Amino acid sequence: MNMTNITPLTSLEVHIFRGKESDPTHQSQDTLETVQQVGHEITNLYSECRRIKQIEGEPISIVGLKLTGETSVDYVEITFIKDGDRLSKKYSISDFYNI
Repeated sequence: MNMTNITPLTSLEVHIFRGKESDPTHQSQDTLETVQQVGHEITNLYSECRRIKQIEGEPISIVGLKLTGETSVDYVEITFIKDGDRLSKKYSISDFYNI
C-alpha cells in the first residue's frame, strides 16, 4: 500500500443507537453484530475518502469522519479542509458513496 496517497484522518466518531434489549445475551449478540458491520463500513468509507479529492468541483482533503445511525451507519459527516478552512458536511450513506 502506498502510504503517501492515504488521506490523513485525524478523527473518527461512531454513534450507533441500538434499541435497548432486556436480555443481556441478546443485547451482547446485537452489539457484536453492530461492531462487525460498522467495522466493515469503516473500511469501505476510508477507501472512499481516499478517492474523494473534490466536493462541488473544489479541491478538498478529508480529515474526519463521524458515522451515525440507529442500527447501522445511516449518515456520514465528513470534516474536510478547503482553502485552508476546516468545514463539515453531512450525507446519507448512499449519497456519500455518490460524491
